[in-house]
Amino acid sequence: KDYVAVIRALMLCIFTLFRRQVDSGSAKDAKKDLITRAIEYIDEYYLTDITSEQLSAVSNYSYERFRHLFRAVTGLPPKQYIEAKRIEHAKQLLASTSLSVTEVGSRCGFSTTSLFIKKFSESVGITPYKYFRQMRSEVVYSPNQ
Repeated sequence: KDYVAVIRALMLCIFTLFRRQVDSGSAKDAKKDLITRAIEYIDEYYLTDITSEQLSAVSNYSYERFRHLFRAVTGLPPKQYIEAKRIEHAKQLLASTSLSVTEVGSRCGFSTTSLFIKKFSESVGITPYKYFRQMRSEVVYSPNQ
């Protein structure tokens, strides 16, 4: 009879450990799902002024916790991720339109032209105007034509 009680206790321990492992994986998936929802929100609204309160609300975390989890998933803090999205959009506009640098910066969610030029230059390595001219010269003088 004693061995039956021991086996039951061991089975209960095994079941408890297994359940904790399953719950831990589910919790990780749930966290990733909430961060994915926040990424989708950013991807949709990156051209607008996104506040830390909005990101906290979308993710159901405090902003500090959200920022930590977001960086763990994407490799970037939320603000840098948003800036990267804006810079990519700016590159598309500069390459495909004749909008001014000021207009592109404004359309891409940058509050001032100087901030846009600074962030663009840091990210791309050249100013938006130089990028615009470089894209135009590639279109006009493309050796593949």
